[in-house]
Amino acid sequence: MFSSKLIKTLKALNPNEFRQLGLFLKSPYFVSERNGKNIIPLFEYLQTYYPVFESKQISKEVVYLHVFPDEKYIKGKLEKVMTALLQEIRRFIIQYSKDQQGQTTQDMLALARFYRQKKMDRFFRRTLEQIRTAQEQNQKRDKDFFFNQYLIDKEWVEYESFYNTRQKDLNLPSTLRNLDIFYIIAKQEYSSWLLSQDRHHAPLDLQDDLVDLEKLTRFRERKDYLDVPLIIIYDQALRLLQDSEQKEEAFKALNQLLEQYQDRIPLEQLKAMQALCRNYSVQFYNEGNRDYLQISFDLYKKHLEEGFLYYNNGLLQSTIKNIVVLGLKLKEIDWVYQFLEKYKDRVVGTKHKKEVYHFNLASYYFAIKAYDDALQYLSEHYEDWYYQIASRRLEIKIYYETQSILLDSKLEAYKIYIFRIAKSKLTALQKKGNNNFADMVRQINAPKTIGNPVRIKRLIERVKTKKVIAEEEWLLEKLNELL
Repeated sequence: MFSSKLIKTLKALNPNEFRQLGLFLKSPYFVSERNGKNIIPLFEYLQTYYPVFESKQISKEVVYLHVFPDEKYIKGKLEKVMTALLQEIRRFIIQYSKDQQGQTTQDMLALARFYRQKKMDRFFRRTLEQIRTAQEQNQKRDKDFFFNQYLIDKEWVEYESFYNTRQKDLNLPSTLRNLDIFYIIAKQEYSSWLLSQDRHHAPLDLQDDLVDLEKLTRFRERKDYLDVPLIIIYDQALRLLQDSEQKEEAFKALNQLLEQYQDRIPLEQLKAMQALCRNYSVQFYNEGNRDYLQISFDLYKKHLEEGFLYYNNGLLQSTIKNIVVLGLKLKEIDWVYQFLEKYKDRVVGTKHKKEVYHFNLASYYFAIKAYDDALQYLSEHYEDWYYQIASRRLEIKIYYETQSILLDSKLEAYKIYIFRIAKSKLTALQKKGNNNFADMVRQINAPKTIGNPVRIKRLIERVKTKKVIAEEEWLLEKLNELL
């Protein structure tokens, strides 16, 4: 019983939710007298051991004696009561979630529907007007807003159709328009997610989806659709994501739209689009446009200062990593250190906050050439595969800088590691970039490279012409030092 779904669900409830569950179960409206006869004794016994639920205290034999004190043990009887209690807990969770949201548009629509079906016209009209007023006050309009608009219009269509004189449009044009807008935004939103997923993982077969997406461009002919900020923004984001030849123009246009409509976009969508802009800005830099190093750093700083990078009052480990990398490349050394100290205890999205802090601190110490300190903060075990690879690269760079005899063995171990994880965790480009890094370090460190300007220049050209290579700037820096 200790590992049952019932106990796991009870454990998931916080103290207030658990207390509310007790009140729920004792209400005859929610729990019938027939079910409650056995459910209540079972719950009352279990609540004594909340939240730990030690296995000895809640063994089936012990619990059975408390629920059925005067009955002989019958196999399966307690299990039926456990299932019934779990079912009531699920009903409670649904009801409790609704109560926490407060009165929603869906609740008000249910009330309006009741009045319409009961032919209480005056109450129906008044309720629908209240819903419309509340909707109009909402300036940040996402797909759910327009779906609610569609539902409101749908209720009015049902009402008008009862008195249909065939002389009115029954509000159908507005209903269809709001349904269209909901569909367009939903299609754009999920398509942008899908294309973003395709950028960061193994290529997906998106041909049919993209062909269907092309149909949405017809809305550009409708001026009233282009009055919806989220449609314009998602349209620009999709242009950026679909690898057009005008990616940089699409990036700049999307940034401008986000600035223009910042106060009219729901926070979730705004943060998603800002993240897309930051990702592409870094990508442009990685592709060789050095202007985007400063642009990327400025975007991160701006979004940080405006509070858009926060999740649960903290920063994602990937966000911290990106800010540190960009800041160190721009020689913003002091700023990076202060940033790390400020946010070292505010890392979210991982159970290993200290590892994230230590890795980025190691990067900082490497930047100021405190190599022993950098090695001290590196770990061999990281939860995130990015840190697993990046820590090994940083270790190799440290051993190169200190001319360690361990460099060759570390390079060999690194190549084996990349080969081992390539199939499950790396794209073809990531595998190639990391392998190219190791190969180039080995060539730079080769005895025949030292004092050979012809070979060094050839290696410089080789680094510059490779489409994908990790740590490109550091490699070029080391070659130019040798030259």
